[in-house]
Amino acid sequence: MGEKDAGSVNSSAIGATEDALSRRPARTRRPRLHLETSYKPRVPAPRAAGVITSLDAKRGHSERLTIRLDGAKAFDVAGVVAEEARLHVGDLLSEEAQSHLIAKDAPYRARDRALALLALRDRSRREIEVRLGMAGFTPEVVSDTCAWLLRLGYLDERRFAMGYVAEKLRGGWGPHRIRAELLRKGVERALVEETLSREGGEGEATTAGLESATTLARRRFGEQFRRDPVAAGRRLAGFLARRGYDWDLIAAVARILAAEAGGDEPGAGGDTGSETQEPSRATAATATAATATAATATAATATAVTATAATASPPVRAHTWEDEEGA
Repeated sequence: MGEKDAGSVNSSAIGATEDALSRRPARTRRPRLHLETSYKPRVPAPRAAGVITSLDAKRGHSERLTIRLDGAKAFDVAGVVAEEARLHVGDLLSEEAQSHLIAKDAPYRARDRALALLALRDRSRREIEVRLGMAGFTPEVVSDTCAWLLRLGYLDERRFAMGYVAEKLRGGWGPHRIRAELLRKGVERALVEETLSREGGEGEATTAGLESATTLARRRFGEQFRRDPVAAGRRLAGFLARRGYDWDLIAAVARILAAEAGGDEPGAGGDTGSETQEPSRATAATATAATATAATATAATATAVTATAATASPPVRAHTWEDEEGA
């Protein structure tokens, strides 16, 4: 086969492949649902009047009773509600009587929903209020449910804030971002500041934050500092600023990475010769200067974003499958 024939065959094959690809329907990505936000308990609605044919314990919820009217499942209520209403098999339930039972049962359904949310992770009061409101419960029921949770110790703003700060510091978040998120979740500012000063202000917590930030930065920018410390310093400043780290810590991380890129351990003592140390010091100074320049350029934006997040009410999130912070 000549070169002309081979080229013709190749062109035909390429054309056939492109034609097949163009006819193939485009793949659409199906939306993924989040476990917590996708589930909304169905608000019971009264049915036509009927006779109670059975009162059985709900599967998996022995404290609740499933009511069947004329052989068909109607709704379920807490056993306490059924006992107070003195329900018996053979009773006639009108629509009005069903609506009354459903309203009396709302606090118990709200408690079940709140406990299910808290079983996944600790939460702030505002988070519980928002979730119960989304599930269709009235403000009165939501308020009573939160008060009940507080009395039993299931809701504790201080415990939630301390756990949240510790977890996010381990995950590489900076104090500014943590503060904004806690304020958005409804934690009082005084408690936020107290928790941050205790968990992330001084001593071992500050050291842990520096180590966490350095580990993140080293993994992402270590090689770039060896090639171009100025550009790497700028990228490092933006990367850590978006995670909520302050500029003093960002500059410290930049000095560490620049020293490592120059071959010296940061803070190492001893006489190793000025000729060996001067390039490393110059590299560190250059990277730190670049970091400071980037910090100045983005500080106003970061402050504005933090202030907006701190004062805004929690947005209604789309339903997506993701990790939980979370749940």
